[in-house]
Amino acid sequence: MAAAFILASALSALAGVGGLILAIQVCVVRRAMRRGFLGFGAACGLPPELLAELPSFELEQEAGDECAVCLEKLEAGDRCRRLPACTHAFHARCVDSWLRRSSRCPTCRTSAVAGESW
Repeated sequence: MAAAFILASALSALAGVGGLILAIQVCVVRRAMRRGFLGFGAACGLPPELLAELPSFELEQEAGDECAVCLEKLEAGDRCRRLPACTHAFHARCVDSWLRRSSRCPTCRTSAVAGESW
């Protein structure tokens, strides 16, 4: 009788651990799919004509900010781009490369263009 109880407890614990592992795997796969790692649901970049319309400017003075794409400081004289929806600023060449692959801001993940749902 005691052996049956121990066996049932062990099987129950094993099933619980197996269920937990399965739940973790499902969460990992869902997250990977949302982020496009598995080829499903991958965000597409901005069309070239929309990318060309984004305003760019030459930084007049150093503000101490850094580009979230390359992690280098934004320095005076750098060609920069400020995204209209969230107003985050980056080196133009860096964010252009990013936006060709993803239509979302590299910092806050909002749509790079106000009112657009790319």
